[in-house]
Amino acid sequence: MEAIPETQPRSRKNPNKRQKQQQQPGRRTTHAVRPEKDAVLFIGFHPEELEVIQQQMPELLTQMEDGGSTSVIGVTYDMLSYTIPEVLLRQVSGASGADNSYGSTDSNGPAAVAAGRVILLVGPTARSLGAQLNDLLAEWGVVPALIAAYQPKHEGMSLRRLVAFLRDAHAAYYGLLQPVRVESLQQPPLTAVARGDERSGVFATSSSSAISAADAAGAEDDGTSDHWRVLEDVRVVLCAAMDAGEVASIHGHYRRDAGHVVVLDGLLTAPERRQLLDWLTAEGHDHGGPPPEGKWERVCVDHEGARPTWGLQPHVLQALRDHPPPPVVALQSRLAALYPEYDICHMPADQISDEYGSGDDSGGVDTSLSSFVGNAVMPGDPCAWHTDADPTTVPPHSPWVHNFGYYHNRELGRPLFVSMLLYLNEIWPEDYHAETMFLDPETQLGLFVRPAPGRVVLLEQDLPHRISAPSLEASGPRYSLVWKLVLVPRPRTNAPDPSGGGDCGEALAEGADGAVALEEAIAGAQEGGCVASGSEFQSICRPEWGEPVRIGSANSRYGIPAFQRGKR
Repeated sequence: MEAIPETQPRSRKNPNKRQKQQQQPGRRTTHAVRPEKDAVLFIGFHPEELEVIQQQMPELLTQMEDGGSTSVIGVTYDMLSYTIPEVLLRQVSGASGADNSYGSTDSNGPAAVAAGRVILLVGPTARSLGAQLNDLLAEWGVVPALIAAYQPKHEGMSLRRLVAFLRDAHAAYYGLLQPVRVESLQQPPLTAVARGDERSGVFATSSSSAISAADAAGAEDDGTSDHWRVLEDVRVVLCAAMDAGEVASIHGHYRRDAGHVVVLDGLLTAPERRQLLDWLTAEGHDHGGPPPEGKWERVCVDHEGARPTWGLQPHVLQALRDHPPPPVVALQSRLAALYPEYDICHMPADQISDEYGSGDDSGGVDTSLSSFVGNAVMPGDPCAWHTDADPTTVPPHSPWVHNFGYYHNRELGRPLFVSMLLYLNEIWPEDYHAETMFLDPETQLGLFVRPAPGRVVLLEQDLPHRISAPSLEASGPRYSLVWKLVLVPRPRTNAPDPSGGGDCGEALAEGADGAVALEEAIAGAQEGGCVASGSEFQSICRPEWGEPVRIGSANSRYGIPAFQRGKR
């Protein structure tokens, strides 16, 4: 881990945060006190989990030398602004959070789980548990977490800031958040902003500050104005919600949920689409026949035992990620402009797939994943309903689970699993079929999207979908490229600390996923535009695009009596 910056010198006119904290009633500080006892701190665990932990841990500790004197502390929300020495001092003075009061806040306060799930080991006895603790948690039915050992350099850090720092370091070590390559678009010229506001709302999230003529000229010089001109012509042709219901929230309650599909036309130009198709096949390749075997192979399956269909070879998938051609960078850059409140990252397939074989007793599909998928579907190819990925089904040994926990997709403040599908064929007549189909499982209804050259489909990855195989009329394969992405909410760096600790802004600036406090995640997402007022989840549907079309279980009219006596 990188070193923690030294504390800034105090100012006589502006006392530092530690001095401010000393002025708070009932606040005891231990700036120079190091922990003198062993302890295991559980941060971000729900009361039910802590109850299990506090039942199991004493028996485990009594089997260890000096383990009986090791404290087991469940961290409450109001403790996140304290340092570890301060928490241990409160434990000694009888004011600890070990009474299962985790998450107890006022009616408007968030739960401590918003800071992330971390286990801090203080002292040699506690550190000796590190190698086996996550395995034991899994045996006890508790979700594993990020485990870290307390070090002297952590002494002056609040728990909130320390948790953010540890999660950043863990995510960087395992490569959990790998941003896609984009070109810096800066700001569009003034005329583009005006036209965007008037016509489609594409630039509704741009800064309202004036842009000088020099800035506009600079945009012309570096080529980014081309991106803004393309973005002005992008049109939303579908924004839909389906597969709705209630799911458990990481914040200790049930929330409403729904999956979403967005269809965009114009996000990639015709020359860029042709250039990308040539890059994925070969310049001058006859697309009326099978794809070239130098880049494609029959490896794609939607369910176990199915006949493989054409997919891109590993070296091409790797090149798309590490050395993307210009059309890929352009598309990624424009997507980032549409969703400025997110950091758009490649899905860390090697850290999410079940490559170590934790076992799939469902008899379902192979869970191997890739950051990209190329499809060249031919007439007669088998296609089955499937989901791309789901944060609730990541294997328990995955570093992703240790950092972000289990959560239903669209949870506020957690990375959003999204796939982006691009249709690549030059022409695709109606009688060729090969639509992408989306299912609402509860009502057995759905929608389909016809392939159109350069059309982009965004879908949240846990939504069931499949390809409809091309008809016998099709002269060749239906080419498409799929990005597997995670949209990571950006932190807000200027928000006040809701706990009164005074250092929430620093923690937010350093946080890997911006979820150090629930209300900050909500406020940040609402401010960015992907969470409607009062919504309990985030989505790929932007409020400036209007209310989504609601299908099946997401339709408020679903299930009402068709015949209502006396109302005719």
